Amino acid sequence: MRYESLDLNKIIKSKLKGRKQKTIKIGEKNYEFYIFQEQPQANLYEGFLFVITGDEQEVKKLRKMDPYKEGKAYCPRIIIVNNEKRNVFLFRDTLNNRYLMKNLKKINKTFLNKLKKALSEPGEASFNKLFDRSDVIEEFYILYKKARKYLLENIKGIAEEGKRERFVDNFMLQMLTLWYLQEKGFFNNDRSYFVTKFNEVGQRRLIDGFKSYYEFLNHFFKKIGECGDEQYVEDKWIGKVVALGPAVFINDKNVSGGVSIKDSCFYKDGKTEYLIATPPKKVGGEVPLLNLFESRDWTEGNIDEFVLGAIYEKLITQSERKKFGAYYTPEEITSYICKNTIEPYLLDRMNDLFRREWKSLDEVFKEGEEEVLLSLFEQLKEIKILDPAVGSAHFLESAINELLKIYEKLWERAREIGLRSSLEIVGADENGKIKRIDLRGIADVERFRLYVKFFIILSRNIYGVDINPTALKVAKARLFLTLAKHFKAKKDGEIFIRFPNVHFNLREGNSLIGYVELEKGKEEEGRQVVLEFFVKEERVPYKLEMVKKYLEPIKGYLNEVSQVLGLTRESEEGLNRGLGEEVEYLDEVLAKDKIKWKEFKRVMRIKERLIRVLIASLNSKQAKPLNQLLYTITQLFNQKLDEKFAKEHGIDLEDLKKIKTFHWIFEFPEVFLERGGFD
Repeated sequence: MRYESLDLNKIIKSKLKGRKQKTIKIGEKNYEFYIFQEQPQANLYEGFLFVITGDEQEVKKLRKMDPYKEGKAYCPRIIIVNNEKRNVFLFRDTLNNRYLMKNLKKINKTFLNKLKKALSEPGEASFNKLFDRSDVIEEFYILYKKARKYLLENIKGIAEEGKRERFVDNFMLQMLTLWYLQEKGFFNNDRSYFVTKFNEVGQRRLIDGFKSYYEFLNHFFKKIGECGDEQYVEDKWIGKVVALGPAVFINDKNVSGGVSIKDSCFYKDGKTEYLIATPPKKVGGEVPLLNLFESRDWTEGNIDEFVLGAIYEKLITQSERKKFGAYYTPEEITSYICKNTIEPYLLDRMNDLFRREWKSLDEVFKEGEEEVLLSLFEQLKEIKILDPAVGSAHFLESAINELLKIYEKLWERAREIGLRSSLEIVGADENGKIKRIDLRGIADVERFRLYVKFFIILSRNIYGVDINPTALKVAKARLFLTLAKHFKAKKDGEIFIRFPNVHFNLREGNSLIGYVELEKGKEEEGRQVVLEFFVKEERVPYKLEMVKKYLEPIKGYLNEVSQVLGLTRESEEGLNRGLGEEVEYLDEVLAKDKIKWKEFKRVMRIKERLIRVLIASLNSKQAKPLNQLLYTITQLFNQKLDEKFAKEHGIDLEDLKKIKTFHWIFEFPEVFLERGGFD
C-alpha cells in the first residue's frame, strides 16, 4: 500500500479538525495554529502547525525556527511540512529540537499509525513514539535477515559455513554504510548511485563491461579504499567519487577475491514498492539487498549510524554473546546514561573552579560570562570518556551526541554575546601546515559540527576498547559516518576533511588484563626502580633500528610541527631537541633488557607528544605515516610489557598473546601519564 501526498494531507487535516485555531505570524507570513494545550492566564498556547509549501527557504526557516522567539506566546510544538517540491514530509518537535524527514513514497502503515496517534492524542508519550526508532530498527532487521538468507543461499567461493556467514554479515554492513554515504551525495553526486550502476553494468555487459554487478563492486571498493592521498577518485566506470580509505571496509580484502554473487541478489524491478507496501513479517520470497535499502528512509529519516550498530549487535549469534558478553543497548538508555554522566561531571568541574552553585549547564550559558565560557571550552576539550567494552560504539555514539550539544550551545552563546577571545582549535591543511581555527568565525552549523567532531571529540574526547575485532571494525565505520553526516561532497571552506586519514581512539584488546600503572619507585629514598623485561637468548643486545625506518620519511615534519606546537624538549646540553630526534631514542630503549622507570616515563612522554602532533595533523598527508609510526612504537613496547607481565605472573608468553593483553598506561599515555585515568 502506498500513501500519496493528497491522502496524507486529508488524514492530517481530519485529525486536526475541531481543534481551536489561531492565526500566528512567523516572519512575514501568517500560519494557522491548532491548539491542543493552553494556559490563557499566562497567555501560553501549545499546538501544531501544518504547512503545505514548495518553497525551500520557507521549509528551512520552519525547520530551524525558535518557537519562543518567533511564536511568542504561541508555541508550535510539532511542525508538519509537506514540501511538494521534494515530495517529503518534515516533522519538527521544536521543544526538544528534533526532527525527521519522511519520503512520501516510503511512508508505511507503522509510521502512519504513530502520526495519527500523535495528532489525536498529543502529549510527550505519543510525540516520543513518533520519533522513536525501535520499531524502525525491528522492521528493518526482519527484512535484513531475509536479504541475508537470500545472499547466503546464492554466494559461491566460500565453502566453510562459518566463514561464509561472517563474510555475508560484513559485506551487508559494508553496503549499508556505503548506501548511507550515497544518500549524502558522495558518489558521483547521485543519490541512487548503486541502482544506477546496477542498470549500467547490465546494459554494458555484452559490450565491454563487467561480468557481474559484484565484479563492478570489487572494482569500486578497490578504487575508493586504496586511494592514496586523493580527495576524489574518478574513472569511466565509477564516475567521480569521494575517496574513503579503509574506514568502511569490514571484510578482509584477501577473502573476497574468489567470491561470486549473482545479480538477482542485488536488485529486481518492482521489489522496492512491494517491500514498502508489505508488512515485513509477511514478505515472502527473495529480498534483494539494494531493494531493501531503497525501500527505507535514510540520513534525515530513520536509517543512520545508530541503526548500523544496532543491526550489527542484533546479528551476533548466541555463542558469540556468551563468548563476548555482547548485548544490544537501546538508544534511549545510552542517551540517558551519557547525559546524566557527562553534564553533571562538567557542572561539578565548573562549580569547583568558580566556587558557584549552578544547577545546570543551561544556567552557565544563560549568564554568559566570558571567562566562564572560555573555561568550559577548555574543560570540554580535555574531557576523556571511555567505554572499556565498546562493541559497535552505541555508548560512544550517544556520548558524541551529548558532547556536540554542549559544544554547540557554547558556540551559539559565544556568538550571541560577541565573545572577544577565540574558541580555538588547531589543525593542519593537506600539506601539514598548522592552522589555528577560531570556531566563532564559522557561520555554517554543519561545518562547525564537522570540525568539532573531527578535531576534538573523536580525536581527544572519546576512547573505546573491545576484544572483538569485527565489532571494532563496525565501530570505526560508525564513527566514520558520524563525521560523514555533516560533510558536503565538494570542497567546503578553508579545510577539506580527508576521510582516509581519520584516526580513532579505538583499540583491540582484553580490557581486564594488562598494566594500568607500573611501579614508579620512591625517589625520596634515592632508589631507582628498574623495569626488567624477559629477553629471549637470540635477541641481539645492541642498538636496533626498528623505529627509525618509519621515522625517516617524517622526521623533518615532526621537528617543524613540534616547534610550532611548543613540543620541543631541552636536552642536557641545553639545546632544544625536536621530536624527530626524540623518537630516535626509542630504538636505544628497545635494545635493552632492563630500563629505569625514568627512561620508560620519557618513552611515554615521547609517545604522548607524537599523539598531539597526530591530532593536529589529522587532515594532512602526514597523518598516515604518523599513524603507522605510532602503531609500530606501540606494538614494539607492548611486546616488552607482555614479556614483563608474563614473567611477573608465571604465564607462557604465547598463551598470554591469545588473551589479548591491553596495557592502558602505554596505549593511552595522554590519559594516564599525568591525569591518572579517564574522567
